[in-house]
Amino acid sequence: MSAQRKWLEELGEAATLPASDPRRAEMEARVQARGGQALAHWQALIAEDAAWRGALRVGEAPEGLADRLRAIPEQNAPVTTASAVLARTPRWLWAGVAVVAVGVLVVLIAGALHPNPIQEVALLALNDHLDTHSQDVHADEPAELARRLQSHLPFPVEVPSLGEGIVPVGGRKCTLGSHIVAFTAWQGRGGRLSMVQLKPADFGLAANMAPRVVRPEGDAARAHPLDVLFFGNGEYVWVVVADDAQDLRRVRDSLGNI
Repeated sequence: MSAQRKWLEELGEAATLPASDPRRAEMEARVQARGGQALAHWQALIAEDAAWRGALRVGEAPEGLADRLRAIPEQNAPVTTASAVLARTPRWLWAGVAVVAVGVLVVLIAGALHPNPIQEVALLALNDHLDTHSQDVHADEPAELARRLQSHLPFPVEVPSLGEGIVPVGGRKCTLGSHIVAFTAWQGRGGRLSMVQLKPADFGLAANMAPRVVRPEGDAARAHPLDVLFFGNGEYVWVVVADDAQDLRRVRDSLGNI
């Protein structure tokens, strides 16, 4: 089971627990720490759960269900109230309603918790850039940095040049989300840059990506509104974050029509 699928299942299960359950409180703390879309989706799940609990508690049928059920021919007396609808509805029909409701909820949760993968990776890369990174190897030339970093990574390391005035400093094996990536640190004219080389299949990205600048969304990005540059060539994608917008623009311009 993938880490993402496991996360979805844990999130959905926790949202159905009573508010007093410590497992729900623990999950809420985890979601609060992640912030952004994860928090918004969690709040939507909680609201949905509360609505279902409220309906069950007062014995109400879903809105409009009574009218639809009245149209079903039956041998009993005409249905006139929602409570009568609940009492006389055949079990097979309630089973069908339940299956449809669960199916719709699963689709909504899966769609909501699988945001645009580019946005998801952009936010991960931004958070990674803001962390303090130790460096396992050092070099001031891309090819040499790739050579020194290779022994630390389980896949071929490629360190493309980022353009004039953008100099590599060092790198290390790193984890983005739950996947191993190659992290490299750079020094630009206006500040620090970071770049990760990743396998696009690990993150749901297209392998051959034309250079594209993305502004991460969500609460976690508002305090540090930095753009993120994506580009891909073959089986890898590189993601660059820069302290200085001009440095990121220089990197983008240096890529040409890659």
